[in-house]
Amino acid sequence: MWRRRPLEAPAPPRRQATAELDGQGHHPSIIRNGHAHQIVEATADRQRLRLNDNQREAVEQILMSRDQVIGLQGGAGTGKTTALSVLREAAQTEGYEVRGFAPTTRATKQLAESGIQSETLQKFIRRRLEAPANHNRLFVLDESSLASTRNLHKFFARLGAADKVLLVGDSRQHQAVEAGRVFTSTRYGDVTHAVILSWWLQRQGEHHVSLQKG
Repeated sequence: MWRRRPLEAPAPPRRQATAELDGQGHHPSIIRNGHAHQIVEATADRQRLRLNDNQREAVEQILMSRDQVIGLQGGAGTGKTTALSVLREAAQTEGYEVRGFAPTTRATKQLAESGIQSETLQKFIRRRLEAPANHNRLFVLDESSLASTRNLHKFFARLGAADKVLLVGDSRQHQAVEAGRVFTSTRYGDVTHAVILSWWLQRQGEHHVSLQKG
């Protein structure tokens, strides 16, 4: 059962961590030949993973997005790790280096379960900036709603022109003290679109998925 409805977005703040980026609709997609569905299916089969319709469409939209920064909202039980595992391999197959970051060590360990090489956001922004070995990079920032605005500014300042960023978070999470609702505001900013995963359980015990794009 699918239901699509527009998101009622609050007016974004004037100052956003991604204000300096201008990548909405003008950035090359990870998969450019229109075969995202076949690639996602083949990747899931190789990993012996079974994607539901919601997970599959979310991964496909991320792979085909022409935005430089994309938002993925997924709460507990949405199958986020499975989706990210398929996304990671599909992007690597297309020649992308995939790296993961999160504000906490616990979150980096969870992100690593998807096969993404991960470290804390703080460690990454403290490291000396070096020329990337691969010019096509996909950065996955998990629990972005808990990252501070200051660290996000430093993170975005390190992006190359060809880099793509997937902000993963849950707008219902407690925000970082310094964050100022960064994930919520970024989802509705001018440079991102959001792929929102959510599960709910009907009384009959059937799982239904709602995918929204805003």
